[in-house]
Amino acid sequence: MTKWGTELAFPARRGGVRAKLAAVAVALLCLSGCPAGQPRAGGQPRAAGSPPRASSNLVVLDAAGRLTAYDIRDLSVRWSTTLPASFGEFPRHAVAAGTDGLVYAVAAAEDSHPALFAVDARTGRIRFTLPLPAGVEARVPVPDPARGRLYLLATRPSGTAGGRQAVVVVVDPIGRRVMNTVPASPADRRDWIPYAGALIAGSDRLAISYHGETTTGMAIVDAGTLRPVPCPAPCRQWLGVGAAWNEEESRGLGVPFPPLAERFQRLEETLQICLQMWAGDERPYRGRHYQLERPLNVPQPLTKPHPPIMIGGNGERKTLRLVAKYAQACNIFPGPDTRHKLEVLREHCAREGRDYDEILKTAYYGIDVGENGENVGKVLDDLRGLADLGIQATLGYVRDVWRIKPLEIVAERVIPEARAF
Repeated sequence: MTKWGTELAFPARRGGVRAKLAAVAVALLCLSGCPAGQPRAGGQPRAAGSPPRASSNLVVLDAAGRLTAYDIRDLSVRWSTTLPASFGEFPRHAVAAGTDGLVYAVAAAEDSHPALFAVDARTGRIRFTLPLPAGVEARVPVPDPARGRLYLLATRPSGTAGGRQAVVVVVDPIGRRVMNTVPASPADRRDWIPYAGALIAGSDRLAISYHGETTTGMAIVDAGTLRPVPCPAPCRQWLGVGAAWNEEESRGLGVPFPPLAERFQRLEETLQICLQMWAGDERPYRGRHYQLERPLNVPQPLTKPHPPIMIGGNGERKTLRLVAKYAQACNIFPGPDTRHKLEVLREHCAREGRDYDEILKTAYYGIDVGENGENVGKVLDDLRGLADLGIQATLGYVRDVWRIKPLEIVAERVIPEARAF
């Protein structure tokens, strides 16, 4: 079964008048995904080992509480069902496809209490309605076919006044009951609302993404123990900037592309503005190209003193000077003069009073391991050569990444060797 969910604006026609619905949740599911032995379209069970049918439905839950299934081949309506729910005061709703032939929707019931609706994916008939615990605001259902569960990503009131805590409501769809409600994160985040979640492939972990008025975040829950798992270190983002070089692309997208000297002036002013904002300095900034009355940055980044800065480019007089003055990393295009470029950077660092070894030296490099890994040796030779020149990391791409196999080859045969360089 294929399944996914998102939110979008969806045009609909009601009484001949075209209306744009404010919020819509959708799920794509193959009707043939029901387990062997269960009924499928036409009433006949699918035999074990028989090939699945190719037809799929696009199931849409609109802001009026109406579920509509469209045939994805021609977008004809297969069925439509209106949930017995009030959406005026409780617009939080979502839909997900399960592997049991059901579509799960989260909405507010007529009495304004949130509920889970299970709808037959083939007919649109409501199979059951399950009230959710008091105070729970559930938004995102995530099926777990391996355990026969459904996880509802939600929030509930916390111990602090007005605060809310991220939780996961564990539902038994077969028994039609709420099994448990467990914390998704040990910290209270008053403004966090779950907006996406999925079981991490090849693991027993449920990853949840949240957004709020001023913050975004992530929580991970072990699906086996139903306990929160410490997330990776927050705020790993870097600021990667440069003076731009692709004039054709800029013109094509309507982005101004001033002369080179001006682009470098704007680059340095941008770096100064970012550093001032990250330092919490709200005094006016007066530059040649940018004037800010109050360079406010709220919330401040968690990384201290500020997120690392990477400046890309090979220019010896300006780019590498800006690296020495402002950045924590450089990114150059490798070539015969790579060693010379790094020596120039070392000289700029001496003039700026920077420790050359504090700067991460990176290079742009495209990895092409070949269709079946026949180029792994060349890739390792290239990476070893860059390391010998002083390059500490490479950024770039993996050719034919869409085939997945090149990634597997990189993981199995390139990374273990390259770690030793």
